[in-house]
Amino acid sequence: MRARKSKFGFTLIELMITISIMGILTVVMIPAIRSFDRRNKVTSAAEQLKSAILEARNYSMSPRFSDTNIDRYSVMMDLSQTPVEYEVGYFEKTTNTWHSIAPRKLPKGVTVDQRYPDDANPNDMEIGFMVPAASVKFENLFDYTNQTTWPAASGIGTVKLCGESASCGDSKTVKINSYTGLVLIE
Repeated sequence: MRARKSKFGFTLIELMITISIMGILTVVMIPAIRSFDRRNKVTSAAEQLKSAILEARNYSMSPRFSDTNIDRYSVMMDLSQTPVEYEVGYFEKTTNTWHSIAPRKLPKGVTVDQRYPDDANPNDMEIGFMVPAASVKFENLFDYTNQTTWPAASGIGTVKLCGESASCGDSKTVKINSYTGLVLIE
């Protein structure tokens, strides 16, 4: 009787075809992964900015932080920096001095698509909440609905965050309602 040869393993051709297919799939997936990473970075930055805005709003409504010498709690953005720096803080009434509570930065590659100057310093943007009523104060925000700078009739201030692409295709808009203080991300 003849002994049977058992086949265990793969032939060289089978291995080369499998490796070729894996290489093709990898090349096809790289742009999708990069696009996902950009979108995720912008979404994360929008969530962080929303959190900072809500933090300032909460400070302005809290009795613990309602010092009679504090005019407003704000999120101040310095658009001249790369990456864009922003911070939560407050203005004193008597001296009109800014005090930072929590400095932060947007992630690398995320920019603010908004430079519509209203005052002497077009590189600053402020989203403020007056103490104690928590009414909203905007400076250098653009109302995309009415295509005007603040103060706008719609009562909605927007901050548009963009990814690395020049066309601002990967973008998120943080909207702040000046009447209710509601903060949304679109």
